[in-house]
Amino acid sequence: MEQMNLWDFIYFTLRSSLEYIAIIALMFTLFKIEYKHMKYQIGFVCLILSYVSYTTRLEGLTSISPMVQLVLLILFVWLLFQIQVFYAALISIVGYHVYGGIQSILAIIMEFLGALSLDNPNLMALPFTILAVLSSVSVLLISYIIKKNNWGFTFVPHSPHRKVKLGKDKNRVVLIVILFGIVLFGISYYFTYVRNLPELVYLLTIVNIVISILVIYYAIRKETNEDSVDG
Repeated sequence: MEQMNLWDFIYFTLRSSLEYIAIIALMFTLFKIEYKHMKYQIGFVCLILSYVSYTTRLEGLTSISPMVQLVLLILFVWLLFQIQVFYAALISIVGYHVYGGIQSILAIIMEFLGALSLDNPNLMALPFTILAVLSSVSVLLISYIIKKNNWGFTFVPHSPHRKVKLGKDKNRVVLIVILFGIVLFGISYYFTYVRNLPELVYLLTIVNIVISILVIYYAIRKETNEDSVDG
């Protein structure tokens, strides 16, 4: 069990909250969900998820921490931001995996440059804080570019009551991809950071990128179909 003091808690919470702000900004920007009026809710979600991240690591539950946070993020997007649960899972998975993919790539680059070591990682160490800040700034920059160019998808309904037919092939496939992605991400994260097998960071990177591509591909097909119906 890790021992952390009050300063560690504040330090970790601020860093982790910045990461979640970046993830949520990317999610909402990519799917064209207006979130300026939800800044207090977003702040609340970021603080809660950061606290969960802190306490699970403190209690020696590092192996399940990312999965717990992802499930909670989906629940918050569904219940607090009022987005149908299927789409809440969809956009949360995209945000989580895109962020994870970018962070994994940056971690590999920093390790190659000798600025970070993935052997016995200490997440409170300065190099990992630099990694978190670089990842967050990169994702926020991507969100800004998406917003400025009016890119993104519009098919996600802003209502928790919209029905989704899981019997449809496309919806069923993306549900399988989502569940598979969560499980595979959890396994690769466990062996990379919990069992201290840093060489598997490449697998973690590939998992994040592949799941992101698959779900975004589904989003593009869904958007195209919606436009065809409207036309």
